[in-house]
Amino acid sequence: MDLVIITIFLNFISWKQPRCPSADEWIRKLWYIYTMEYYSAIKKNTFESVLMRWMKPEPIIQSEVSQKGRLFSIQNFISG
Repeated sequence: MDLVIITIFLNFISWKQPRCPSADEWIRKLWYIYTMEYYSAIKKNTFESVLMRWMKPEPIIQSEVSQKGRLFSIQNFISG
């Protein structure tokens, strides 16, 4: 019984409380993602960044429309 209490106490002492990342960490993470995307595009010899994909919303909009139709047909099937 004492060993269990000691183990719990030691785990409590070594436990680190989760924290929110700082703005600097967020910026570094975003910069890393951008850099990796850039170099992978160079390797593939095509350059289409996230912003360029956002500038072409047609496939996204078409996908959303097809999903809405699918949801409507599922609701009709369930309600009978």
